Amino acid sequence: TNFPFVPTIKIVTTSERFKLLEKDMDVNAGAYLDGTPMDEVGKETLDLTVRVVSGERTVGEKAQHAQLQLWRNWKQQDASQLKTLQNRQLPSGKPISIKQERDLPDFSFEGFQTERGISSRQLALILPTSLCSGQISRMIASHLDKSYLVKEGGISKFVALVHTEGCGVSSGESEALYARTLLGYLTHPSVHSAFLLEHGCEKTHNDYMKQAIESLNLDSTGYGWASIQLDGGISLAREKVETWFKERFAQEGVGARVTGSLKDLRLGIMVSGDLPNNAIEALAHLSKQMVSAGGTVIMPETTSVIKTGVFQNDVFEHLPEPTLAYGQRAQTGGFHIMESPTEHWVEALTGLGATGVDAILACVADHPQQNHPMIPMLQLAADAEVLARYPKDIDGLMGDSESILRQLAALLSGTLEPKLTALGNADFQISRGLLGVSL
Repeated sequence: TNFPFVPTIKIVTTSERFKLLEKDMDVNAGAYLDGTPMDEVGKETLDLTVRVVSGERTVGEKAQHAQLQLWRNWKQQDASQLKTLQNRQLPSGKPISIKQERDLPDFSFEGFQTERGISSRQLALILPTSLCSGQISRMIASHLDKSYLVKEGGISKFVALVHTEGCGVSSGESEALYARTLLGYLTHPSVHSAFLLEHGCEKTHNDYMKQAIESLNLDSTGYGWASIQLDGGISLAREKVETWFKERFAQEGVGARVTGSLKDLRLGIMVSGDLPNNAIEALAHLSKQMVSAGGTVIMPETTSVIKTGVFQNDVFEHLPEPTLAYGQRAQTGGFHIMESPTEHWVEALTGLGATGVDAILACVADHPQQNHPMIPMLQLAADAEVLARYPKDIDGLMGDSESILRQLAALLSGTLEPKLTALGNADFQISRGLLGVSL
């Protein structure tokens, strides 16, 4: 890979490998093994270096491939969570019993019938298996999203979920959390087709992901696979991705258009800041209405309203514990709480999307937060002052549950586009867990 603004000269050690990746590499050091004197190979490399310093673009610059990852230090620097991690048991996945609501509103949205339920959209997902293939996945998704394939396939859009994990040597819970999150997106109801793209040297390579998929009793041949290194570089990998999606769309069209109801809605709820009581009461009423109708509500455990008196007295029948691990798919409807190792907004948002929610409701009491790159998110201000301060970022004002449902119906049916989607303010970051260990 290449640095974003300091030119990177890449050297390959064998001629065979250089021929495979000649569109992405600068120097074939294998020429020495083939008989070229080292002085000659060295002179050619030095001459290239001088030309690059003088302004000539490297191969990587021409390919527009570069990336950067800042290392993060975490507050967990002792063994206080070690026992929890060593005796790790995933939550049961059984929903929390909550008080029922008899007053159920009329609610419907237009969606697609899929094997995993009704979904508001059908997406083509390109999933990098590591940081190193992330930017290339985004480049390919952006290219294909502008191509004839979107119209031909009948899908809503191409999406790449770029993250920062997958190249290191961690194992245990960090690795399990990572794989669980990626599997959640690969099996998400809104994903019509998914393609996994490895760089070629990461720990969580394609074979690793195939085994993870098959551990869920799923057929790994139903997904697309490519390797930037093994398939001959960026341009050839892109051709392989495009060909696979073209064949996939020809074989299998999108599901039939159907009308979904409240029982079909899978809603994630997130909160930023301290909400006033009227907003908390609206969320409580909404949660009870949805669950009573057979729908699904999922909140990260760090969501502040869970511990308020309104939820403790009016929603829950007893003090709840998390029912889902971070990034774990919700197999049954009802009210769920997802474990969230940190309080970071984007990390919680990323884990929540992997649970299978079809939309996210974000209630903010202070300032706007980032959107999800794949899951539509409705962002509402807790009061008029916050909305007036950020009118170009926040979608509306928090009202009662019926008002929220009307806006969600518009969001799911595609008549309301989140403002931050148009602005491109979205982020994705897999959590590094209790110990903050990078994979």
